[in-house]
Amino acid sequence: MEKGKVKVLAIDDEKLILDQLRYFLSESGFDVEATDDSKYAMKLLEERDFDIVLTDLVMPEITGMDIVKKVKDLGKDSLVIIITGFATTDSAIEAIKYGVYDYVRKPFNLKELLAILNRAAEKLFLQRENIALNRKIKEMLEVITTLYEISSILYQVDDLELAKSMIMDTLSEGIKAKKVALFLPRGEYFSIDGAIGLGERFCKVFRLREGEKIDGKIVGSDSIIVLEKVDKNTVIGEEKLDIDEKFGMSFIVPIKYMDMLYGFIGVFDIDTEGLFSVEDKMKLWNIVSTQIAPVFGRVVDKGRKDVHREGILENIIQEKVDGAREIGVTVSFLYVRVVPKDVPERGLRIRQLRSRLESLIRTKLTGEVEIVAQNFDSFLVMVSGGNPVELELKLEEIKGIVETGYISGETGAVTFVYGMATYPTDGLEAGEIIARLEDSVLHSMVLR
Repeated sequence: MEKGKVKVLAIDDEKLILDQLRYFLSESGFDVEATDDSKYAMKLLEERDFDIVLTDLVMPEITGMDIVKKVKDLGKDSLVIIITGFATTDSAIEAIKYGVYDYVRKPFNLKELLAILNRAAEKLFLQRENIALNRKIKEMLEVITTLYEISSILYQVDDLELAKSMIMDTLSEGIKAKKVALFLPRGEYFSIDGAIGLGERFCKVFRLREGEKIDGKIVGSDSIIVLEKVDKNTVIGEEKLDIDEKFGMSFIVPIKYMDMLYGFIGVFDIDTEGLFSVEDKMKLWNIVSTQIAPVFGRVVDKGRKDVHREGILENIIQEKVDGAREIGVTVSFLYVRVVPKDVPERGLRIRQLRSRLESLIRTKLTGEVEIVAQNFDSFLVMVSGGNPVELELKLEEIKGIVETGYISGETGAVTFVYGMATYPTDGLEAGEIIARLEDSVLHSMVLR
């Protein structure tokens, strides 16, 4: 804690000592309020906050212990240091009971007193920092828990309009976002398709295009764009943004799932004060994006015919199909996803659950098993030479084991959903295999 910010209330009925304290502490960099009137001191404690209270023990009418009790009764976190020439065992015990930080005997050495005040200030700083950190952790956990609860519902949604409505409710009610927009694909651009706290003109003209720059930063799927401000001088592509609004720090958060970009969340006028740092807020919005992304994996662009099935999954599947064709064997593709039925009390992470499920699958399935294209809650399993009917029976067996609490430790906490397609029975090319998986997976992830 910087001395210039440490507020000290000094109380002593001996004016000579009080004047000495006022001068010395002020010269040492403390913000000092000094009084020889203990009644006035009680009033000051009610009206103002002090970091350290330095009080004489024996004073007429109101004693130093009365001051100590007042601080405690008011619920202040001020540290109290008692100055006395009449210390007794009883007074020391009573002082300890009420949490007095230290005793200073008269006549006191000013350098020793300064050392005590500095230690008290450091202790207070650490206490407050610890309280703030605990509050931050608690609030962050509450947000994450809310997201998991909502995502478990969103997993079951197949209708795009319903999904968008639920997502916007999540952003406004669950995350308490005041100025936020949902950008979804419209032609070659990602345009605002739902907003909170933003004007009509803003929503009309603010649009993004992948690969284009916004204030010199490339719009893409790899990371959050941090904008120091957003106003009429903000440059998107080669044009300035034609808006009347003016916002402070803002985030553009990609919604990415299975290597495909489905949209963005725009968070505007971010409060940079308070418990959470900018880095904390970026982490939280990354979590928000991660939780809602699977919804778009199923329903965004679901009816569009012009969606190109390009990406890492198609390449992996096509390579496996080509290899199987060359040696004349079958290969089954299983798309598996962990689904929380509720939020586990012990807070097990989806990644941990997925890892355990992977291990169980490797143990139970026969044949040449490869697990690839892993994401936080899902993965692609490829089994060469296996019998599709036996594979499906094994998967149902695994599902039963999972739901008894094998991977979560809590019965019914999670399940998993899967889709299966086999070469050559269900398709001769990757596109056909993926289409079959889309039909098979039902309420699980749609591969795009």
